[in-house]
Amino acid sequence: MKKLTLTIFVIGFSIGLIVSSSINIINNKNINKKEPEVLNKQELLKNTIKEEKKVKEIPKATVADKPKEEFVTIIIENGYTSQKVADILYNDGLIQHKEDFLTLLKSLNLSSKIRVGEKTIKKGSSILEIINIITS
Repeated sequence: MKKLTLTIFVIGFSIGLIVSSSINIINNKNINKKEPEVLNKQELLKNTIKEEKKVKEIPKATVADKPKEEFVTIIIENGYTSQKVADILYNDGLIQHKEDFLTLLKSLNLSSKIRVGEKTIKKGSSILEIINIITS
């Protein structure tokens, strides 16, 4: 009985050793495959740093030529209807189509949520952004 137990233990130990060695060999192959990828990431990082330095070297005159963002301030007074607000937005060039603005405002159930006050809106804002500004 002792001989059988010893044989089973030796066989089990041998199988465990073989399996763990196989796993180790497979992992080493995967690590060797990943090393070039790490090098590529390091090269990419170096190239990115070089590009950032080039961007910093751009003459300031070209940066200053960039057009500045325009803002329009509108005043919404007590008693203004959504139609009146749409007229103001259209006349100030903030929206292109009053009907689209009114339709979206109504579909969002925000026609009665327009707040009184002075609102500053960036030109080129979407209708949703404008609605968010005038209702908050």
